[in-house]
Amino acid sequence: MSLIPPSAKSRFFQIDFQMFGVRHCYSSRTENETEALEIERSHKERLRAAGAAPPMAAEGAKDCTFNQAAYMYWQTDAQFARKSKQIKGMMKRLVLQVGPDEMCSDLGYDEFKRVRTELRTCNRGRPTKRKGKYAPKTINNYLELMLTILREAERKLTTSFARRPTRKEMVKLKEKVVQRSRHFSEAEEKKMEAFSDPDLKDMWKFDLLTGIRADELCGVRWDKINWSRNRVSVEVKATGMDPYWREIECIPEAMKILYRRKRLGYHDEFVFTLPLDRDGWLDEKRRRRGDQILVSSRLFYTRMCAIWKKASIPDAIVHDLRRTAGRRIYDEHKDIEAARVFLGHGDWRETARYLGLKPRDVVPTARRASARSTANLAEIDAAMGEVPRQPVPTSNAARSAALRIVGQEIAAQINAGRN
Repeated sequence: MSLIPPSAKSRFFQIDFQMFGVRHCYSSRTENETEALEIERSHKERLRAAGAAPPMAAEGAKDCTFNQAAYMYWQTDAQFARKSKQIKGMMKRLVLQVGPDEMCSDLGYDEFKRVRTELRTCNRGRPTKRKGKYAPKTINNYLELMLTILREAERKLTTSFARRPTRKEMVKLKEKVVQRSRHFSEAEEKKMEAFSDPDLKDMWKFDLLTGIRADELCGVRWDKINWSRNRVSVEVKATGMDPYWREIECIPEAMKILYRRKRLGYHDEFVFTLPLDRDGWLDEKRRRRGDQILVSSRLFYTRMCAIWKKASIPDAIVHDLRRTAGRRIYDEHKDIEAARVFLGHGDWRETARYLGLKPRDVVPTARRASARSTANLAEIDAAMGEVPRQPVPTSNAARSAALRIVGQEIAAQINAGRN
């Protein structure tokens, strides 16, 4: 049944149907059944038009519809990406937002701005903290995907869309993203302990002690634990990289949690499990309340949200556990490099932004990094028998003068070669 009649909760007809594996559930905002049916029919037609494979652009054509451009991008590039499922969902929404029959040559700055406005206020398929709104970073991802589709269409049709926004205009269009730096205090940690069951407490405590990500935490395996060296190997799925295994050193408190989980023996392969909170069916088996089940990132997040709500801890997400672990390492050693190694980051600047540190907190690290870079270059020059390089000028005037001298030397070398 796709049309739900008014009830005590709402006086409007509710629309609820599924198409192409995606559920669409929302209020029709009308008390008239005929109008509600028309709204549903119109929505389904738009979804079918967006989901159906569009006719390919004619050979030699210099323009195409946005639906055709998105389909071309999917067929040649996007479906082979590591996050192809996520990209596919984003493309479907974009086609509906832009309009399947909109010509790519007509999409300019104003159309991008309209799409951004609609993304700010549109309803999502799952509940969020700010109901009915996308996060600024997500909106920027949609705008970048829209621009990528247009660029790929230009490349495949060997043409150029004059109205396509430039990079400078894209900077104006993008939302301002504030780097999150939330971390838990010791008082909040005690509140979490008071409302957590033993299995959930083991999970987030281990996360605080090791600083691993939620999906890595849920996937910790017994065969990846080196008991003699107190180390655990976790699979890291970094953006833009193939998955790889990273070895984590465990302090005694973390090893106690692993030994306790080993004694409990809930699962032969995975370390962490959680009890069911109700009777039901899972993996085609009847399960009872209290039975231990494997943990997904979504289940872990749901259970933690319930804990934070009971403990009255505002504005918390699962990733704040990892950020808290890194912040505590920094506060203990007052060394950004120690926190960088602990979190597995490639650059200390990324760690500084991640932990919400101020520029004055990382000045010593920046100076050491600059000194190390200069020393490394000097060693390379000495090994190659070259004259040591001069430090790079810092002021604009000095830099211009240095570049002018280098240009004169290059010109002199060229003239000498000609002669």
